[in-house]
Amino acid sequence: MAKQSGLGDNLYIAGYDLSGDISALGNVGGGPAALETTGIDKSAPERIGGIRDGRLR
Repeated sequence: MAKQSGLGDNLYIAGYDLSGDISALGNVGGGPAALETTGIDKSAPERIGGIRDGRLR
């Protein structure tokens, strides 16, 4: 993948434009937390997706 510029992009959080307040993002991530829901009749752990979480650094 070729490098791309972020010029002209905006960052909106909860409807607020924070483009001028944040100079750089080093890490964006997240996803659902894994919840173990293993039944007593199973021999290996079973997991389902829990509450979604995210991070911006």
